[in-house]
Parts: sequence; structure tokens; C-alpha cells
Amino acid sequence: MKALVLKENLTRALSVIGRNISTKPQIPILANVLLKGKEGKLILAATNLETGVSLSIGAKIDEEGEISVPARLFSEFITSISGDKIELTSLEGKLEVKAGKGKGQFAGIDAKEFPPFPATDGQEKRMFKLETINGSISRSSFAAATDEGRPVLTGIRINLSTGKISFAATDGYRLSLEEVVLSEEKEELQIIIPAKSMQEMIRIAQDLKSEEIGLVLLKEKKQAVFFLTNCILYTRLIDGEFPKIEKIIPAMFKTKITIDKEEFAQNVKSTSIFARGGAKIFA
Repeated sequence: MKALVLKENLTRALSVIGRNISTKPQIPILANVLLKGKEGKLILAATNLETGVSLSIGAKIDEEGEISVPARLFSEFITSISGDKIELTSLEGKLEVKAGKGKGQFAGIDAKEFPPFPATDGQEKRMFKLETINGSISRSSFAAATDEGRPVLTGIRINLSTGKISFAATDGYRLSLEEVVLSEEKEELQIIIPAKSMQEMIRIAQDLKSEEIGLVLLKEKKQAVFFLTNCILYTRLIDGEFPKIEKIIPAMFKTKITIDKEEFAQNVKSTSIFARGGAKIFA
């Protein structure tokens, strides 16, 4: 592979995919970023086996090819060197990086060892506007569990029905459920996706200024694939039965209180200082 790419674009791409690189990889390749030069684009990919990201940026490709290199070391070197343009050349299992007067060389791992991402050709793609679902995902994900003891509670249940989509999450103590009306009718479905994956998808969409999000389900592989601007995010689906939370939400209320949001939030923040440690409970 021989490619010429703008440092600004490469640095931004490494920042986006860097969150999906394993800090304690089960196998060495998971600590690497895959670089692939093809058809006028440099494609970067990373995965931690729960989520995977593939992002493409414009580049001058003199020779097509691919190689994987240590992600952290490569990213730190790219950030530190001067120069607006970076030349990447792979030869005999090594990647040479040139920029201005700077030069570095990285020992790589054969790209064939990098875990492959599933193909999505011919699969139905559902489209959603980011502004429609962004807030709902953020307001739901906080209630998901972080303890892997019950995997189903670490996810967000997505329920797509006639004219609306709902997001629900609970850790057994907190509960969040929000419905959004859609402008278009979409085929019904119900899936559970890790809350971390949904949060990462929103972060990437915001970083890349994506206005629309495409969703493809690969039920046989138990995976969901999100399509963003020049980027694809892959994540596993969670198996299991999500708690029937609708049964515990009252259909009617005897009392309704209206309060000032900013004042209430400030009071909770002030009071929570005394709830640190222990059960972190306050009334």
C-alpha cells in the first residue's frame, strides 16, 4: 500500500475509531488499527469484538493494499509529527510513515488476521433522522446497567411499531422509556442493543455531523449495523427477554406536580454531595 493523506483527516479518523480499540485485547490484533488503501480512499477499522468501526477518508492511493499496526502508538506518532500531508507505505509487514522531516516505521500484523466485518449487501436498510432519535437515546442509556451480571439490562430495548419508535432501559432501580413519533411507517421490530454501542453511535454521528442514520439487522449473525457519514458501526445484539416494564408504569396518576427544571436540577446536585459513598440515597 502507498497512500498520501491529509494529517487533519487522519488524526480525526483515528480519534473517532480509537474508542473501539481494546485496552486489554484477548488477541494482539485487537490492539491494532487496520489501514486499507482502495479506490481513492483510506479505510481505517478497529474492533473490540463487541463493537467495530470502519471509517473512510479521502486519500491519494498510488498502490492499493492493507496492513494493521498498533493503534495507540500509531495515533500518538501521527499527532506528534509536523506537516500537513502524511505518506503511508507498507512493505514486507511494516508500515513506513513520512511527514515533513519526520519519519517512523511500525511493525504490522497481517491484515488477514483482523476480524472480518459482516457483509450487508442486499439487506433492508431503515433510515432515521439523527435529530429525531438523538435525545431519546441519550435520555434512555443512563438507566442501563453497567454490571454484566444480567446482560439484558446493559442494553437499550428498541421497539419499532406503527408510526413510532420507543427506547427503554433499566438497571432494576432506574427506568427510562421514551417514545418518538416517526414521519414514515416502518416495519415492526424489537431488538436489544448494548447501551455503550448506542452511545458510541451517537458520538460518532455527532463527530461526523451525520444527519441520517441507516440501520441494517443481521439476525442470523445477531448483529446490528449502523450507517453514518463515511462510517459504519457494527455491534452485537443482546439475547434475552427484556423486563416487561410497561406493566409497572401506572396508566393513571392521582397527583401531578409541575416544577422548574433548572431549579430542581440544581437542588439535586447540591443535595447529592451528602449522598456520596454508601448507598448514595437521598430524599
